[in-house]
Amino acid sequence: MRTESDGELDAFGRWLADRRLTQERRVRFYVGWVRRFLLRRAARPREVWEDSLRVFLDDLAESGT
Repeated sequence: MRTESDGELDAFGRWLADRRLTQERRVRFYVGWVRRFLLRRAARPREVWEDSLRVFLDDLAESGT
């Protein structure tokens, strides 16, 4: 089942591709990272977003993705 946020993430992917901010084959990775961050934020609503971002980026670096 697709949600409103899926449509917004699709639009974000098109925006990245249209402006050539990354290679088209890499758009899905950026969209995936944003999706993962938003899911993490939803699971931790009381956390300051800057802290969520720092933890997410650390996790991303450790996982190598």
